[in-house]
Amino acid sequence: YPDRAYFGLKDYQQYLIIKKMVKDLELPVKVIGCPIVRERDGLAMSSRNKHLSASERKSASILYKNLLLAKEKINNGENNLIKLKKICEENIKASADVLKVDYFDFRESETLEEIGTLKPEAGKKQIKKLLIAGAVRVGKTRLIDNLILNISNFNQRGN
Repeated sequence: YPDRAYFGLKDYQQYLIIKKMVKDLELPVKVIGCPIVRERDGLAMSSRNKHLSASERKSASILYKNLLLAKEKINNGENNLIKLKKICEENIKASADVLKVDYFDFRESETLEEIGTLKPEAGKKQIKKLLIAGAVRVGKTRLIDNLILNISNFNQRGN
């Protein structure tokens, strides 16, 4: 019987569900997350990409660009994730061919609890890893992507 299962981290929620199921059912399987494979322009590889027109394909990279923007802002000390979410959503919505932002969220990487600030809050445990995840509709195609940040690596100055 197999003792390892590999899941792409592009669909991070699916990976977490399988990981929890294996733990809860005490299955002798190690669940391994595999990094997202990207096209040259940063777009996460997906069979859905073939449904994008040339124009839509150019617009599709806006999701990844805003994941990187969020990472950069956090790296530079931004703690207000509610404000950062609004900025990224507006950037994405302004892109040609983006019909809808389904979500652009900041979540604790293991519980998927929504995180609004990186400032330490009284009585709350400081998170170690932050999931920045988004889903957008470009033309008729729904695209998902995410980044996981190790928060201990980032300077949190309290902006």
